[in-house]
Amino acid sequence: MPVGFYTGEGPWDFSLEAAELFADMPPKCRPHLRYEVVDLCRLEVPQGCKNVIALLAPVMRGGSEAEVIRGARALYRRLVELGDEPMEESFFELVRAQCEEKWPEENWRDCANMAQLVDALEERTVTWPEKWKARYVAEGRTEGHAEGHAEGDAMHLASLEKAVRARFGESAAQAFGRQLEAAHQASAPQDPEFMDAICQCVALSENTEQFLTKLRSIRLETA
Repeated sequence: MPVGFYTGEGPWDFSLEAAELFADMPPKCRPHLRYEVVDLCRLEVPQGCKNVIALLAPVMRGGSEAEVIRGARALYRRLVELGDEPMEESFFELVRAQCEEKWPEENWRDCANMAQLVDALEERTVTWPEKWKARYVAEGRTEGHAEGHAEGDAMHLASLEKAVRARFGESAAQAFGRQLEAAHQASAPQDPEFMDAICQCVALSENTEQFLTKLRSIRLETA
């Protein structure tokens, strides 16, 4: 049975007749069959699920490192249980391609199998605060020296927002942006205590829920 995996934002609304997807091909070359679509972004994954396709779904739709790591870890454990090396290799290629798309700054080609890929993902979580300090803080500070303190703070915060998006996903980045907008209206970004609180929030949070909790705890009126 032909199956297609879909990871788009909106529901799949194309024809399920394969021939209609290849309308530009000569009629004799079109596959005349009906296929099924597995919408990985909307697939429900029950607790204790053992289906490898379902376990792939959290990896493919993961909006943050933490979600992708949890999904990849569960998928890898199941593949080890099955002991199917060709299947493991196929899933490894899918997960690695997802990581390359989400975090192109890393050299995922150094990972030769799922075990190494999961280790690399977990290392990103462990070492992320140090990498953040080296990359995003330095980026903001360097640009700040060039542009002046006020502009430097703005660039620093923009770098932080990129870091939030890379680590915790789009929804967290949007919440971060709303907090920055409120801070801007209150002229808080120029306050060193506010800047320190924001930096600590980003660097020390281990997952999206913790990040949002810390973000909500920052009080602009006392920053």
